[in-house]
Amino acid sequence: MMATAAATIRPTRSAPQARDEWCRLLAIA
Repeated sequence: MMATAAATIRPTRSAPQARDEWCRLLAIA
């Protein structure tokens, strides 16, 4: 699951934004 979530997050986004995406993905999961 973590690998899939990491792949979903695009590297083009900034670090803080990526963390926000992680929080959202973890909250949904």
